[in-house]
Amino acid sequence: MTLGCFHSKKREVVSRHIDISKSGSGEMSSDSNEYYLSSVTNPWDIIDSTAKGFRSKAKPSQDLKSINADFLDFYEKFISDSLFQYERIKFHRLTGIISECDTAITLNASNWLFKNWNFMLYFNKHEDPDETWSDFIYSSDSTFYYEFILEEVGMVYQAGFEKLNESWYLTFYCESNC
Repeated sequence: MTLGCFHSKKREVVSRHIDISKSGSGEMSSDSNEYYLSSVTNPWDIIDSTAKGFRSKAKPSQDLKSINADFLDFYEKFISDSLFQYERIKFHRLTGIISECDTAITLNASNWLFKNWNFMLYFNKHEDPDETWSDFIYSSDSTFYYEFILEEVGMVYQAGFEKLNESWYLTFYCESNC
């Protein structure tokens, strides 16, 4: 199973600024937070634009030692304390989605589940010799972004954090389980 934000221009995904339950686009499944994406216009542009914004604020790196200590302290608590994690997500700013092949779940305050996945444990440590991965971090004093790219399919996992009023917050999250 591959975790990440499967990125293919042929597929369409719902993101934070598109409420397809109100717009009439897409078909709602039996799960109120899950949508079939057959008729949604391409919201990948929102995902791409958000990721590009994070990338533009720092140079790409594959060296985890380049992450500033302030962010590392925050991230350790973020992945180990569910209440802290929930408090440190700016849901009104969150571009968040989990996609599963034909469906996608737009993440919000009511459906967020605690995530304790530590990207640093897997960063550039992929074991399948038949897969080619490229993992990058983009770190500055006020933003942190990481992405995992599976060369055979494209972008598969992305997360972005911003430092707002001297505190770190998750504002971008994209994961695919297809």
